[in-house]
Parts: sequence; structure tokens; C-alpha cells
Amino acid sequence: MAAGADGRRAGFTLVELMIVLVIVGLLASIALPNMYRMSRRAREAAVRQNMHLVQTAVEDFAVLSTGRYPDDGADVCDDGRTVEQLCPREVYPRNPFTQAATVVVWDVDPSTANAGEIGVNPATPSGYLIKGANSSGSLFVTVLTTGS
Repeated sequence: MAAGADGRRAGFTLVELMIVLVIVGLLASIALPNMYRMSRRAREAAVRQNMHLVQTAVEDFAVLSTGRYPDDGADVCDDGRTVEQLCPREVYPRNPFTQAATVVVWDVDPSTANAGEIGVNPATPSGYLIKGANSSGSLFVTVLTTGS
């Protein structure tokens, strides 16, 4: 370091550095929990969007099958496609928690141990309910149903 006009070395004292570190720590303790909450809310919103995409594919299935809804994921509509094949790019949407294709289960509720999982329960030729699992290990209050 260069010496100042009075012969002392220029620089920060240990006390000044500690004050800066405390201030940075306080700012991080405020910002990080908010960032985590917002990230979780964004992922849960993506699961709701995935639920809607599955619902759109199920409704498309019914249009292609003269009003008959699928009984399960292997059921095919009149043109031979499954619900998964009616989704964009012919795959279920990406799960925001695992970054893999969303698991869609039929005639059971989604497992609350698997955040982002979607369940079509019940799935009958006359209707359906679509439910999703959120990040906290419970089902969303939002349930998508026939014609809604």
C-alpha cells in the first residue's frame, strides 16, 4: 500500500471491514428468505399451469372422441392418440421441481411426497378432476374439473 501524506499506510481498518460485513449479512438475511419464497411461489404457479395444460389435453381428447373423456393415461381417442400425445410436443409438461416430465397419475390423488405431481382422480368417460401437489407436501386447493 502507498503511504499517505502523514506517513501512515492508506487502507481499511479491521473495524471498518467488520462493519461492512455485518451490513452485507443483514441485507442477505432480509433478501434470501424473500427470494426463496418467490421461487417457491413461481414453481407452484408452474404446477398450476401444468394442470391446465393436462386439462386442455383431456378436453381435446373428448372433442376428438365425441364427448368421451379418458379412463386412464393409456386410453386412446378416436384418432389413436393418448392424452400425453395431445400435450404440446407430445409429452407431459416439465415439472418445475424436478426438471423432468411431470408425472401424471390416473384414478389416484397425486403423491404429496412428489412436489409437482398431477393426478386425474376420478377419471371416467363422463368427467374428471385434476389435482396437483405443491411444494409443502399437500394438494392444491385449486381443482380443475369437467367443463371449467
